Amino acid sequence: MMTNRRDNYILPIAFSLVFSIAIALFVCVPSAAYAALEAGNTQMASSEDDETLVDTSATTRSTALNALEKRLDAMRSQLYVYKDFSDSLNHFTQKSMMWGKYRNCVKTPDENCKTKPHSGTSCIKFAHDTSATDWGGWEFYNGGGKGLDLTGATELRFWARGNSGGEVIDFFVAGGSGDKAKTITKYSVKLTKKWKQYTISLKGANLGNIHRGFGYAINYAKNRRAKTTFYLDDIMFVGNIEALQEAPMMLRSYDTSTLQTRNAAFTYDNALTAMAFMSAGRNGKAAEILDAFVYAIEHDRYAAGRIRNAYAAGDISPTPGSQAGARLPGWWDVGAQQWYEDATKSAATSATHRMRHSPSCITQR
Repeated sequence: MMTNRRDNYILPIAFSLVFSIAIALFVCVPSAAYAALEAGNTQMASSEDDETLVDTSATTRSTALNALEKRLDAMRSQLYVYKDFSDSLNHFTQKSMMWGKYRNCVKTPDENCKTKPHSGTSCIKFAHDTSATDWGGWEFYNGGGKGLDLTGATELRFWARGNSGGEVIDFFVAGGSGDKAKTITKYSVKLTKKWKQYTISLKGANLGNIHRGFGYAINYAKNRRAKTTFYLDDIMFVGNIEALQEAPMMLRSYDTSTLQTRNAAFTYDNALTAMAFMSAGRNGKAAEILDAFVYAIEHDRYAAGRIRNAYAAGDISPTPGSQAGARLPGWWDVGAQQWYEDATKSAATSATHRMRHSPSCITQR
């Protein structure tokens, strides 16, 4: 959780900071966020009788700012386990395989499955050979030996569908090694061929340190078929999650399926958004973005005092257990089997860095 600076010096220096950033990055191509704000420029619309012109700038500007504010609020009300493949909003990205006697009955999941996702560009496909008398499944963990503080979460929600319908799955949350909360299980969920949302109540659970964010198990005896295949999407914790309320957040610049830019929160766009919030008197929302800039400057991976051309969309603080500093945008390249990341050390230069890091490093249990 970051230190709240809003009542100290953030707003007095805010305009200077964001104006400097915006000027330094003015040559950048305008993004979706910039386009939304551009729509707020003065527009004149003709009335039905063409005799009176109506100024629509105030309404348009307010609509654009409301949309950006809604996105910022959404990131503080839900924590994704899985949103889309290689998305910067995903958590608990490390996978652990479970099986009884026959390991080969559990297949490696396809986290970039394009077969009718519930939303976005992808979902996760799971497959099991259920012809034997056994059981198997997968767990979603946070890496680095650290748990996430999910205090305030009220439910875990997820969407699921079966390949054929009738698949019977047990879903669960928490209860992993180091977790304060015991395993909370939703037993014998019978899937349909259509997407359906399911929930697991977290009422009364101690969510202060959660290593295992999600998981499932299949009892093969309950699935009398040679193969069992099903799909999951939009797995998230919801509620007033305390750790998210003061987390340093950056707004995503582009709504796109292009992996190379989808996770980017460009400095120019976020600086422009902060300026727009301030110009409209929405200083609280401006301060949320400016807090994130201060956090990024003070927690740079290499040395404090730097401003980069972009950061990871969403919470830019490192995942618990990581010492990487403010998170940078990146993507998992399926072909190269590598994590590619923006290695730019300042806003003045640009480069791409390859890291041996997988968003779904698989272990076995």
